[in-house]
Amino acid sequence: MRNRRVIIGFIILISIFSISEYVSFRRLEESREINSRNAQIFQPSIIYLNELYTLISDSEKYTESWVFFDITDHDDKEALRLLHTSGANAFMKDLVTVSKRWEDKEEENRVLGIASTLDSIMVEQKVIMSKLSSLNDYSKENWLVLIEVEGQHLARVKELSKRAKSNLNILIARMKERSLEEKEIAAKSFDWIRYIHIILDIVVVVISVLVAWSILRFLKLEEQKKAISNERDEILKQKEIIEEKNTSILSSISYAKRLQTSMLPAKDEIAKNFKDHFIFYKPRDIVSGDFYWHRNINSDGKQLVLIAAADATGHGVPGAFVSFVCYSTLNRAVDEFKLMEPCKILDKVSELVSSTFSSSENDDTVYDGMDISLCVFDFEANELHFSGANNSAYVLRDGEMTKLKATRKPIGRSIETGCFTSEKWILNEGDLIYMFSDGFQDQFGGDRGKKYRAKRFQEFLSQIGENESLSDQPLKDEFND
Repeated sequence: MRNRRVIIGFIILISIFSISEYVSFRRLEESREINSRNAQIFQPSIIYLNELYTLISDSEKYTESWVFFDITDHDDKEALRLLHTSGANAFMKDLVTVSKRWEDKEEENRVLGIASTLDSIMVEQKVIMSKLSSLNDYSKENWLVLIEVEGQHLARVKELSKRAKSNLNILIARMKERSLEEKEIAAKSFDWIRYIHIILDIVVVVISVLVAWSILRFLKLEEQKKAISNERDEILKQKEIIEEKNTSILSSISYAKRLQTSMLPAKDEIAKNFKDHFIFYKPRDIVSGDFYWHRNINSDGKQLVLIAAADATGHGVPGAFVSFVCYSTLNRAVDEFKLMEPCKILDKVSELVSSTFSSSENDDTVYDGMDISLCVFDFEANELHFSGANNSAYVLRDGEMTKLKATRKPIGRSIETGCFTSEKWILNEGDLIYMFSDGFQDQFGGDRGKKYRAKRFQEFLSQIGENESLSDQPLKDEFND
């Protein structure tokens, strides 16, 4: 491989000398071609363009003479007739043919535009010649025709002539510029041939080293590029697989969100029992382990309202699975086992959750469950019966916050023993009850990225409780800040 590179290097060096001689020869040939092109294209083009400029100027003058002189055999009128019978079209065809050799589409299109303009001029001239074809046409009785010819057709001829001459001036300037450039290029070619051999002698040693080094470097880079390309292809392949799986997972989670949302009680049902209330529910990972629960039950003719805020074990999809189980057990405790007291409901729910997550085929102990605050409202007796599993509740009365304490024990299997306790609260008009999970107070944020904490949360709840109407907007604003 190394010998091959050395041979390639010498071949390149010899090629440089050969190319130098070839380029010198080509430069001479190009100079001849440039001079020939200048003599056969640009110089004749300048002559053609100048002649066309003169022709259009004369044509404009002939037209004015036709309009203003009522002499049938006037020289300018004869010249205009001759121009229409012979010269203009043939001359224009020669110029269009030459313009195709300019190798500039824009300039060629400009010539075609001039040709079109010239055709329009001749059309206007023909109208003038036809309307003023005899001496009688110049009579005073025909003054409307004279005004039309002078004001419309002659003005149009002047306008078109001015446009054509403006384009011709541009083309003439460009042709002169390109002719001068061609001459300068030809002169520089001879200077280049003189200096190239001097420079070649100086750089030949450097080129020899650089060629060899460049070849080695190039081959090494090619190997690296190939390896990188293979790695990139593999990464892209894995990325496609991950994206496909991610899309599938997100689709499944989104469907799970719809199921979980449908599980939650309708807000209008809650509003029937609690006219002034709010619910702030914001899952962190599309689906959530947190949920809220609401039921209306009739016990011996007494109407009770049950409502709870719960935090199932885990977050995201695992938490959502546990929340389904816990939600179902709450319904069973009330519907199937006819329990009304909050502490007994929680005892039964804890038993059902433990049973659900136990398995004789698995020796691992599962401690999944939930924390919950459960309130049972007896509005006829103005009583609130509360029981909680690690989740307390707050009652705000006359600006003073009272904590309804929960049992220090979770729902489900745990190392703590004993039953859940309950607490009774006599309701007064204007009492405000807060039920919540630990999701808000455990958030990290703010300028210092610190935990929100329970004390700050309690103070904030006291503050928003002073508002005339309840709304979740203050919680949204505080959460986002």
